[in-house]
Amino acid sequence: MDRKEYTTDNFIKDEFFQRWVFSPDPESDVYWYNFRNEFPEKQQHMEEARIFLETFEVNNVDILESRIINLKRKIDASIDGIPLSGEGFSHFSPDLKAVQDTSTIQKKNMISKWIIIACGILLFLTFMFLIATHFG
Repeated sequence: MDRKEYTTDNFIKDEFFQRWVFSPDPESDVYWYNFRNEFPEKQQHMEEARIFLETFEVNNVDILESRIINLKRKIDASIDGIPLSGEGFSHFSPDLKAVQDTSTIQKKNMISKWIIIACGILLFLTFMFLIATHFG
């Protein structure tokens, strides 16, 4: 079947689409970017298929193999000290800075919570020490 005739189900079953969702590479990025621009009416089907695949992580040997290949590529690049193009970038959310800012905010919030807990414990121990020395 020609991809311009695809429904959501067809995209879900398409191995090349699955590879793009789970382990994007320059070839698949370019292809699906061009496809989306050429057939904008298919964008809704593509998004539904992507959400389905990511939500249910369809058990498929090809998906597993593409993840393994992507992991090997990342390991090789890490060993060689070569940054991967688009590393940390989701081809579905072009605003990487917003994702990084959200992650930083979450980390700062977690640190703030631990500091508050530590201060509370310190205050409690100080109070207990004062009571013990005053009444002891």
